[in-house]
Amino acid sequence: MLQAIDNLDPIAVALEEIQDDGSTTFAGIDLDSGKRVRIVVDRHSPSPSPLAQQSLAADGLILILTIARL
Repeated sequence: MLQAIDNLDPIAVALEEIQDDGSTTFAGIDLDSGKRVRIVVDRHSPSPSPLAQQSLAADGLILILTIARL
C-alpha cells in the first residue's frame, strides 16, 4: 500500500507538450507558481531511430507528481 510522505505536496503541471525521443519530456506550467517547468524521464534505453521521435501537443492535460513510500 502507498503511504504519502509528509510535508511534500503534489505538484500539478498544465502540460503543453510531451516529447519522446528515448527519454520522455513533459513541458508545461506549474499551476501553483505559474513558472514554466520541464520534467525528463530518462529510461536508459538505446537511442530510437529518428523516425520513432514524437512530439505531441498536450493541451488540456494535467500531470500530477507526488512521492509515496511503498
